[in-house]
Amino acid sequence: MKKITLLLAVIVAFCACNNIEQMRQPILDLAANWEGTTAQVTELMGKLNSEQLKASSMVKRMEISDSSAQTMTEEVKQQAAGLQETFKGKMGELDKLKGEISGFLSSLQEKSADVQALKQGLEAGQMPDGAAGTMKNLQEMMSTATTNIGNWATQFDGIRTGFSEAYNKFNEIKGTFTEGNTGSDS
Repeated sequence: MKKITLLLAVIVAFCACNNIEQMRQPILDLAANWEGTTAQVTELMGKLNSEQLKASSMVKRMEISDSSAQTMTEEVKQQAAGLQETFKGKMGELDKLKGEISGFLSSLQEKSADVQALKQGLEAGQMPDGAAGTMKNLQEMMSTATTNIGNWATQFDGIRTGFSEAYNKFNEIKGTFTEGNTGSDS
């Protein structure tokens, strides 16, 4: 009986070690991918924050003083108001995008503990309970992140283009009313 118990213990230990070795490379790949993806999302968030500061400054330069408004035709006033609303709408889109990315970034940061637990399990030679399920969930999150990063970058480019177009058109029509008449000059 002791020999059978000893044999079973050796078999279980061998299987456990073999299982850990089978998971080693996928865990290391996941950890590297996790770090890279978290860095990409963090970088994108930094770009959004920077763009938000820039947009806040630009929208202030799109204000029209009362004296300037008096020199404008009704058509120009409507155009200017429309461009200001377009610009502010893009600012709202930027806020929404930032909220979405911020929430996802928080999830990544929370789940990084699971990635660390898997790495520690490799080092210790003993995987945490449910390691295979955790791996699957984390890999799915990475797949979602890859898709989201592409979508977010596309949305961000559209927002930046919208800012630029509205601001440039506003500056074009600014020439149709008296010199030095934006709100930043008053």
